[in-house]
Amino acid sequence: MEKIKVPQPYTPSEKDIKNVIAPAAIENAPAYLKLGDKFVKTIFIFTYPRYLSSGWFNQIVNLPEVMDVSIFAHPVNTVSAMKSLRKKTSQIEAQLLEREEKGLVRDPMLETAFQDIETLRDTLQQGREKMFNIGIILPCRRILWTNFSKLKKK
Repeated sequence: MEKIKVPQPYTPSEKDIKNVIAPAAIENAPAYLKLGDKFVKTIFIFTYPRYLSSGWFNQIVNLPEVMDVSIFAHPVNTVSAMKSLRKKTSQIEAQLLEREEKGLVRDPMLETAFQDIETLRDTLQQGREKMFNIGIILPCRRILWTNFSKLKKK
């Protein structure tokens, strides 16, 4: 007759804690991090287009994978924002004047950027708007790399 083994409750030891804090194998490469047999790659989004339509983040959020999405919003000091916007306005204005002096065709993108910055400066000065630095961090497992390359092609 066979003896029945009753499962014993798990009791963590000091060795387990060390393995959780510092896994047995870590490979740190510029493009990825490998923990044991798992690959992780982090994507950081810090630049955005002029306008974001509703649902711009849907393609990433609706991927059929579990992922961690971290969104950070840090307020920008209005005084420092005004200084940097004044500097940027001067740069763009100098580019516009240089193009005009050379007799080049006007550049609508530069003119639009100049108008956008001036509008933003006005709203910041009047206290109707506030500026924030927004960052999005997406740590992705290896399975996601192929899905992100498909998104890039669209």
